[in-house]
Amino acid sequence: MKKRRLASGRWQIDYTRQVRADGRKRIKRFRESFDSPRDADLRILELRRRKLSGQPATDNEVEVQYCFSRWRAFLESSTNHSDTYRARVDYAWLQLSRHMPATLRQVTPTALDDYVALRSKAVKPATIRNEFRTLTACLNWCETRGVCVNPIRRYLPPRVNHQPEPVTSPEDLQAIFDHLRSEDARKAFWFILATGLRFSEFASLKADALTPGNTLRTVGKGTHGTPRERHIVMPALPFKLPSKGLLFTLRGRRWADQTLLDNIQSACDAAGVKRITVHHLRHCAATYKLAGGMNLFELMQHFGWRSFGIAQRYVDISRTVKDGNYLPKWPAG
Repeated sequence: MKKRRLASGRWQIDYTRQVRADGRKRIKRFRESFDSPRDADLRILELRRRKLSGQPATDNEVEVQYCFSRWRAFLESSTNHSDTYRARVDYAWLQLSRHMPATLRQVTPTALDDYVALRSKAVKPATIRNEFRTLTACLNWCETRGVCVNPIRRYLPPRVNHQPEPVTSPEDLQAIFDHLRSEDARKAFWFILATGLRFSEFASLKADALTPGNTLRTVGKGTHGTPRERHIVMPALPFKLPSKGLLFTLRGRRWADQTLLDNIQSACDAAGVKRITVHHLRHCAATYKLAGGMNLFELMQHFGWRSFGIAQRYVDISRTVKDGNYLPKWPAG
């Protein structure tokens, strides 16, 4: 059991304890930090008392809410996690907190099965899987800090079919484009379909993102919450872009995800075609570019994917597409 002072001024203790996980005894390493040396010494005394009495370092009577609050405070101070990742974590916990048991001792496979059955009535399996990823990441972090023992280490959430849905046909995309209510909406629709940017990347584009060589610099979500910069080739635009400020706005204001979604779905209803989402345009862009001759490596670089498997999903769908590199026709004049 070691105590040392960190460069930040806090005090840290490292220790090992024997824990029971998955029905087996294991030696786990734990690390905890404290604001003062007194708090660290008190924790060391408590650990020694628990070891002599045969008690675990911490009890699983701790509340799930407490575990999440500790982990969320860590994410807030971490430079390796983006604001977008923190927002996704907060949304997942908002759903989990409504139906999860109060303490970790009550988090059993039966309780988790009940949670899955309840949530399956309202959301898709992919949403439930993401919620379990958030819960698992939280409990794994708390376990390494000696807060608890993760009771769901081997619990498997529902399997998800990762095959992307079939893309919208060129005729339907053109009909949606023609029924958009404003030129700002048409610019947004056309550009996302041409570049395949995520909405967050599209909405934050500024004039200084245009780089020499007709390329566009964008910052995507990357992996593990760490933003990643990439450069993509700009398409030939049928409209002009502003020389300063945001490149795409709605009446001078930054686009909101829900606002653009409302515009697109209203156009879908007016055109009499199936409703699509903003992110569906990214799937369309990937499929049409692959059908137009772009190879998988170029597709991964363009869309910011690091996994070959993600790009591979679009191969079978692209074979059903006849018009590669399709883009809506801009109104004449």
